[in-house]
Amino acid sequence: MKELDLVKDKTLTAMDVQAQVNLIQEIMKQVMTEDEHFGKIPGCPKPTLFKPGAEKIAMTFRFAAEYDELPGSTESNDFICYKINCNLVHFPTGRKVGSGRGTCNSKEKKYRTRSVFANKATEEEKDLGQEVERTSSKGKYTVYIVPQDPWDIQNTLYKMACKRALVAAVLTATAASDCFTQDIEDLPEGTVAEEEPKGKPEVKEPGVKKPTRKQMLEAFEIEKGRVGKEVYEVFLHDAGLEKTEDIKSIEDGKKLITELRKKESLKTDE
Repeated sequence: MKELDLVKDKTLTAMDVQAQVNLIQEIMKQVMTEDEHFGKIPGCPKPTLFKPGAEKIAMTFRFAAEYDELPGSTESNDFICYKINCNLVHFPTGRKVGSGRGTCNSKEKKYRTRSVFANKATEEEKDLGQEVERTSSKGKYTVYIVPQDPWDIQNTLYKMACKRALVAAVLTATAASDCFTQDIEDLPEGTVAEEEPKGKPEVKEPGVKKPTRKQMLEAFEIEKGRVGKEVYEVFLHDAGLEKTEDIKSIEDGKKLITELRKKESLKTDE
């Protein structure tokens, strides 16, 4: 790979900038995977860049990340905050090519509390936590929302601040902001407004599942029990059939069972 124009001592031309953008787009198409290196967030026109994607771009441009903790970072009994600066260095030349900053703290909504299943919660967690009932595809279950001790997630907070700083540095140094945005996945739900639909909203009729052949045969068994075996066999004979399994299609079965139900109702009236 030839030396990138990004680290040369010259003003970039329009062709240089276009070549750099083309390279990032090519990496995105051929090397990156959606939901692993980047993701699409409803209401955001550009995909958001994840840490693995930022690392791929940094590797492409041969950048090494160097992290520094900034003034303002704090560690106390009930609050932890990290402010991180990330410098990108072009390791073949040792030149600094860009930087970015990121922060993370234990008061962020997703770090304030943790959920514990009721059957696994300790007595202390039950005393401290708020009991909440939730619903999943398997049914209802109960959890306790327990205050999170920031020291239990100290490493997570530090790594998240570094991750945010890295993504910011990569986007700044490579001018990739026209291809990606940053940290949208970290925003609280509902922060990114979805686009309003244009024109009249499409109204879909509720789907109706077509009966299966198995369900059709079961329905005939039910009717057989209602009218009795002898009446049922006569009905099949009149329809040109020897047994229920001889019915060729579900549509034929629907017509026959409708007739059979009428016969039953007439028999009852008699």
